Amino acid sequence: MKLFISLTSPFSRKVRIAMREKQLEAEEIVVNPWESSAELLAVNPLSQVPVLVTTDGPIFDSCAIIEYLEDFDGEINLVPLCGSRWPVLRWMRLADGITEACLTCYLENKRPAEQRNDEVKQRQIAKIERALQWTEERMPDAEFLLNERLTMADISLGCALSYLNLRYKKGWRKERPRLARWHRKISQRPSFKATEPVE
Repeated sequence: MKLFISLTSPFSRKVRIAMREKQLEAEEIVVNPWESSAELLAVNPLSQVPVLVTTDGPIFDSCAIIEYLEDFDGEINLVPLCGSRWPVLRWMRLADGITEACLTCYLENKRPAEQRNDEVKQRQIAKIERALQWTEERMPDAEFLLNERLTMADISLGCALSYLNLRYKKGWRKERPRLARWHRKISQRPSFKATEPVE
């Protein structure tokens, strides 16, 4: 398998961590999705990462890739088939929402000053702050979010918080000590340390 990634993409990182936790291997190909290289467009006309190239063809989008990996290797399930499946999916979607809001702010800041829309940016910041507070209030006093074992809930939230550290200028840790403590601990896992975002 081949995995097209960006080293700063939290969506790429989710897949990279999941593959390491499931002990699956793929050749990682680093691309810049903003450049829309012929190599990337050949496997994803949307020019987005991650893309997993398999014998079944290319699979776009981190959520679809995770589902594929779950079918590919059923020994270590990161998204349970029953029981806590919906709580895991809820945490995954919340984490993706934080990431998407952060990305929107980052892209807005990259626009020329006269073209920036402060209303758009403030709306995204409000989303991030509400989601962080919701998460802080629901953090368990445990290593993992659910079932006392690692799931995609942990991987998704861990990647989202690391992306905030990379792109979000407002400090979030001081106001959310439980969340910050959890993030420090999960970040010590080998799979997280091996995939830390690189500019």
